[in-house]
Amino acid sequence: MDYALSQGVNFLDTAELYPVPPTKENNARTERIIGNWMQARGNRSQVIIATKVAGAMPGMDRSYIVANRADPPLDFETAPQPNLTREQILTACDASLRRLQTTYIDLYQIHWPARYAPLFGGRQYHPDRERDAPSIEEQVAAMGELIQAGKVKYWGLSNETTFGVCQFCETAKRLGVCQFCETAKRLGVPLPVSIQNDFSPMLRAFEGDLAEACAPSNYNIGLLAYGVLAGGALSGKYLNGFDTSRSRHTDEGVQPPPVTLHVMLPLLLPLVLPLPPTSGGGALSGKYLNGFDTSRSRHTLFPGFQPRYHAKRTSDAARELVEIAKAKDMSAATLCQAWAASRWYMGSVIIGATTLEQVQENIAACLTKLDEETVAAMDALFLKYGNTTLAD
Repeated sequence: MDYALSQGVNFLDTAELYPVPPTKENNARTERIIGNWMQARGNRSQVIIATKVAGAMPGMDRSYIVANRADPPLDFETAPQPNLTREQILTACDASLRRLQTTYIDLYQIHWPARYAPLFGGRQYHPDRERDAPSIEEQVAAMGELIQAGKVKYWGLSNETTFGVCQFCETAKRLGVCQFCETAKRLGVPLPVSIQNDFSPMLRAFEGDLAEACAPSNYNIGLLAYGVLAGGALSGKYLNGFDTSRSRHTDEGVQPPPVTLHVMLPLLLPLVLPLPPTSGGGALSGKYLNGFDTSRSRHTLFPGFQPRYHAKRTSDAARELVEIAKAKDMSAATLCQAWAASRWYMGSVIIGATTLEQVQENIAACLTKLDEETVAAMDALFLKYGNTTLAD
């Protein structure tokens, strides 16, 4: 973080959930690391802090998130599951402020929808999966309270969908970005300024109706892209298979890799911030195709984590991405990040770096300008393979 700040990177993105994959033992550690760093350096005024509040994840026990919001923590066995009620949003914010050792959060984001929506590789909407959830009104009003209290400057969404139908149908039940904005207007709460969604050269679902809803002429919401390297799959480092000798499922004594800090680089939001681009896990760079020790890589240690990033189509696309990058004398990681940073709707590209070398390459990528031939090749590759990380 010292190096990143010295190079002009001033936007740190975290969440009460992080690091991932989360456990009872490591939950919220990333916020604490950032808070300790800012306290030791005395540099809070030099950085923009973004964090997120977690909601329900049916079928998964995440009670430890709620337990860890208290100091000391509540009993993990009796704590409720996270949910985006007013009370939980306010409590979660206070806990993040405490861990970050600050009096305000620059950008507070709803990590994923409270209601059912196709997420994390899902594409189709299934009405039979709809469930009761805190209302949009309750969530928006809670954000308004935090802004009024001075605890939050701006708020945003993450892993959200489009809801253009709300413009035409008052009784619509499938709520997304548009309905959040309409609700915010009705309640007198400032509109969200960002949406943090999965996005890469091989996952461009944002570019359609969601980009229209978020365009400057409409709701003016900047995209904060995560997964630009598809969890590392697009770098090509996994093309020769996984080294599972140190995976969580074969070695009970394995320790997780160093905590990954999400960092954002020069940006276009109403926050008026300068931020750089994303690695999303490192798979797209291809610089390791001829040999790389992946024994400590996230998807080796946690082979069941983010399986959507390791579809055969993604690997096939990664091989061709590497060739496009080689022709321009750059790594596939640089190619992917530079391409993402150049999109008109991009607020900022998020990088997930665990080493100084990765931070250095990510920062260099944001300064790289792609020529028309390269952009055309990227478009042609997408038309050939489509959204490779969608599961249905």
